[in-house]
Amino acid sequence: MAKVRSTSNEEKAAKREHIKKCALNLYSKSGKLCSVDKIVKESGVAKGTFYLYFKTKEEVFLDILSDKYAAYLQQVFEELNDGVLTFEVLAEALVDPLVEDKDFLRLAAIGPSILEKNVSEEKIIEFKLMLMQAMGSLVDVFQALIPELEVKSAAQLVVTSFSLIIGVFQQSGLTRDLKELRERPELKSLFIDFETMTSRSLVSLWRGWLLT
Repeated sequence: MAKVRSTSNEEKAAKREHIKKCALNLYSKSGKLCSVDKIVKESGVAKGTFYLYFKTKEEVFLDILSDKYAAYLQQVFEELNDGVLTFEVLAEALVDPLVEDKDFLRLAAIGPSILEKNVSEEKIIEFKLMLMQAMGSLVDVFQALIPELEVKSAAQLVVTSFSLIIGVFQQSGLTRDLKELRERPELKSLFIDFETMTSRSLVSLWRGWLLT
């Protein structure tokens, strides 16, 4: 039976999301960016159909990363709406949603070095603008927490905070399934607890920022 092409905007959006979901499933299993051929096979679409929606595999995963940033920040603000704002509360709100979503941090870690290398400039600009808009709300949070903080400094603090989060994640050994290595006595000191260390490091960063 011949494949039926999507015609309506709703069908096209559904097909696009289906491709992304299948690509993410493959990534979750392997921890690696899969080929277009594997995505096509997993999703059951023709390769020509794939290229109607995405130019490269990196573009698929940059779209997924964009979605994950949006969902993550929504969770952060939901947690922040529950009570009094402190450094510790903010750190917990930023870290908690990440503990169970290693795929997000894995993709965020390779965003600039890999995902953005094989997509169009237009797509990169679209992604960066999304980030700026999303992060803008966090700038407001930092200014509420530190009233003397100027907008530019608050924006730099947001970016630095996320760089710290990704860096601690990479050092924690969670970028791959290294459970057995982390349990070896002679190697234990090389791995750190992501949740605890990230929260502590963020609070230290913010307090130190006030002194500069």
